[in-house]
Amino acid sequence: MAYSRRVQTSTRLSLLAAVALGAAGLVLAGPASAQSDTQAKSAHHSTWGGRHESVDERIAGLHERLHITPEEETSWLAVAHAMAENDRAMAALTETVKLNHDQHRTAVEDLHTYEKFNQAHVDGLKNLIPAFESLYAVMPPSQKLTADEVFRRFRHEKERARHSR
Repeated sequence: MAYSRRVQTSTRLSLLAAVALGAAGLVLAGPASAQSDTQAKSAHHSTWGGRHESVDERIAGLHERLHITPEEETSWLAVAHAMAENDRAMAALTETVKLNHDQHRTAVEDLHTYEKFNQAHVDGLKNLIPAFESLYAVMPPSQKLTADEVFRRFRHEKERARHSR
């Protein structure tokens, strides 16, 4: 029973990280062995609203959905920069894993690969959160509600996609 609760908690935390990273424009990738060829080839793409987007498209789309004003543009640029940095880091990791992919990897090696992707997600959050907090702090209340809804909607889309697998 305690193990089941730990797994549920771990799954919820992973989902929250995935939501934040997906909205941030990171590639939500697992170990290369768990990816399809299409996923591995589209390292600079992730899914938002059921379609693949490049990091530039995700940045532009989030800018539009959040209704970023000219006054917020300086704070927004830090968010966009973090999104692009995170995308580059994840793409580099994905490429490294692809280059070192071995059909005869052990379960332990697969776990280490999974750990590297999860660490990249955590590092991406650490990179993004301060920039987004600064942007969020200068938003008026109505715009904060919009931001909250954008992230909430994304979380629900991810949950639906996850349960439909």
